[in-house]
Amino acid sequence: QIALQLVKKCPKCYALATTGRPLSEGGDGHTANDACFGHRRDEFAGIDPETAHKFVSFVPKEFIDTVGEDLDELRGRPARKYKSEVPEAALKQCESSHTAADGSRTKAGGHKHADKGLYVYLHTLPMLVDKRLRSFLKIVCRHDVPLFYCNIDTPGEQQKYALGLLIWLMLHLPDNFTMMNLYDIGCVADKVVKSYEIMPPSLESRIMFATSAMHAYAHEWECQLVFSPRLKPGAGLTDGEGVERLWSKLRKLIGILRHCSKNRRL
Repeated sequence: QIALQLVKKCPKCYALATTGRPLSEGGDGHTANDACFGHRRDEFAGIDPETAHKFVSFVPKEFIDTVGEDLDELRGRPARKYKSEVPEAALKQCESSHTAADGSRTKAGGHKHADKGLYVYLHTLPMLVDKRLRSFLKIVCRHDVPLFYCNIDTPGEQQKYALGLLIWLMLHLPDNFTMMNLYDIGCVADKVVKSYEIMPPSLESRIMFATSAMHAYAHEWECQLVFSPRLKPGAGLTDGEGVERLWSKLRKLIGILRHCSKNRRL
C-alpha cells in the first residue's frame, strides 16, 4: 500500500486506485531530486537538547550512510556489463562536466559550516552541524510538494544521497509502483544503478531515469536523445525542475537557518 504520509502530502500524486502502469507509458509517477549547498549551518551555531519530535520527512542518516557503504563496496568489484543506449564516451563527458557526478568535488568545503546543505525529493504526476551536516537534499512531487529530505554531510554531492532518497521513497510504495526519476545527472545515476547491484532487480526494473529539462541542455547530444524528458516517451510535460522552484521559495531561510542550532534547523 501507499504510505498514508505520502497520500496526505499530495493526494493528487498518491491517492491512486491502481498502480503498475508501464514505464513506457510514463509509469505511476515522476519524481525529481536535487541538492542545495546554500542551506548550510555554521559550526558554532550551537546544539540544543535532543527533541522528542520525530522528523518523518528526514531520511535517517544511518540509512543514507548504509547506501553509501554499499556503493563503496560494490565499486570495489568489477562493474556489471549492460547494453547502454548512450555511448560510453558521451557518458564520461557528461560525468566529467557536472560537479554533481563527482562526489569528491568540493561544493561546501572548510570547517566553518557544520550542515553543508539539503537534498530534496519531489514527486511528479506523469500526467501529460556539527562538521557532519553541510547541506540539504530533497525529493519533491510535480506539484512541488517536498516528500523527503536528507542532510548532506560531505563536501561534495555523492550518489548515496540521490539513490538513498529514491530507495527510501520506494519503500513507502507498493511493490508494483513504477517511477520515472528526473535528476540533473540522470544519465550518470542510470549508469551507476545498472553497473552495480545497489538495488534488487525487482526494484531496479520499476525505475526509469531522466535528466531535468533545463539541465538536459548541458549534456552531450547523444545523452539528450535518451534522457531528455522532452524526448522521452511517457514524460509528457514533466520538467523535473520543481526542486529549483522550491529552492527559490526557501531562499529567504538561508540566512536565518545559517545560525540555527541543529534541531531547530530541522
